[in-house]
Amino acid sequence: QSKKRAFWYTIYSFSRITSKQFYKIKTQDYWGLETSSNIEILDLGLPPIIVSSTTPDTIKIIELVLDTLFSINVTVTDEDGLDNISTVKLKTFFNHPDSIILDTIYYALYDDGNLDSLFYSGDSFKGDGIFSNKILLDPNINPGIYKWIFTATDLDNRVSENLETRVVIQ
Repeated sequence: QSKKRAFWYTIYSFSRITSKQFYKIKTQDYWGLETSSNIEILDLGLPPIIVSSTTPDTIKIIELVLDTLFSINVTVTDEDGLDNISTVKLKTFFNHPDSIILDTIYYALYDDGNLDSLFYSGDSFKGDGIFSNKILLDPNINPGIYKWIFTATDLDNRVSENLETRVVIQ
């Protein structure tokens, strides 16, 4: 009687691997039984980098009554090219110990050259690494200090370090 062995493999394909490391680990238990396993560690390179942001320092509530759109711009780079950036986001919330998750608002930023006729992102040139959006703040917003946090993610799900700014609403 022959023994049949079945093997299952999971294969992932990464196009931008910068280095690979292989490890073979062998363990032996108390009774002398041995088990081997192979481990592969892939280095997919660096995450995107948020170079700078252009945001207002102070917004007066009287300006909000005028339905003013505020332009937000962030310059992002990626060692694998700008086509490798999948999302750039802004998270804004009231910077106060009593702040709750309901205070948090998320905005997507675009490097689309404002090509979508149904949506106005405020971006000037497609593919220049400047991600933009025009946001409208609620005129009933509470005055105070707000924290704006920018993050960028690439196609390999590597996330940039946060870039934080502070906006005062008076």
